[in-house]
Amino acid sequence: MQAIRKISIVGTGKAAIFYSNLFFSKGFDLIEIVGRNLSAAQLIAKQVNADFTNEYSQMQDCDLILIAVKDDALPEIIEKLNPNSAVVAHCAGSVDINVLEKFDNRLVLYPLQSLSNISNISEVPILYEIGSQNLESPIHFFLEQLNVTFKCVDSEQRRHYHLAAVFANNFTNAILDATHSLSQCYQLDFNLLKPLLSQTYHQVEQGGIPSELQTGPAKRKDHKTIQTHLSELNQFEDLKDLYQAITNYLLKK
Repeated sequence: MQAIRKISIVGTGKAAIFYSNLFFSKGFDLIEIVGRNLSAAQLIAKQVNADFTNEYSQMQDCDLILIAVKDDALPEIIEKLNPNSAVVAHCAGSVDINVLEKFDNRLVLYPLQSLSNISNISEVPILYEIGSQNLESPIHFFLEQLNVTFKCVDSEQRRHYHLAAVFANNFTNAILDATHSLSQCYQLDFNLLKPLLSQTYHQVEQGGIPSELQTGPAKRKDHKTIQTHLSELNQFEDLKDLYQAITNYLLKK
């Protein structure tokens, strides 16, 4: 198979924007952006000097078609595509590569990162999976040209990474939201908690093991303080349930 140089992207959301900017910044030729929302496709295309269209079945020849749409929209898009010899990829974390089984050249490019407000697109790790051995060399070369961290994982491993990412990002942010809500309810200065947040994440980034860094009343099995906290949360049922669930997890640990 020839090297990947010409790329088309299906989709107009955050993943499509991320990949179009990444590919364009590394000197690849963006052929066209394809999307139901023609104005959104045009906006992305303008940024990367590409054409744009909403005709999925009449796409221009290219080396790689990346489908960057919501998971539940994948089957419909796949049904419409006629890629000839192009590699066809999706970028979903929890969708098996076999959803692309109608194509000879299959690929998954999953970005292990929240794609909102990324300061450096080259720092996003890419988890990839190939559908046939003949793609191994060209895809490896392609990823090296992107100058990103990449790792080959199968569909099951990728689902597990996606699950872990939900805890690392979505659930962590929910905890921060709960912290912010408590600050507002009790008229606390949320800014005073930020050094604590920064220190917590800094220690993990420096190689600290979370279980060894754990502190607090649950770690000490300080049941008196735990009950005091639960009483303080009586007026906030959801936050009380959350506190209790996490405390129970730590006590069992």
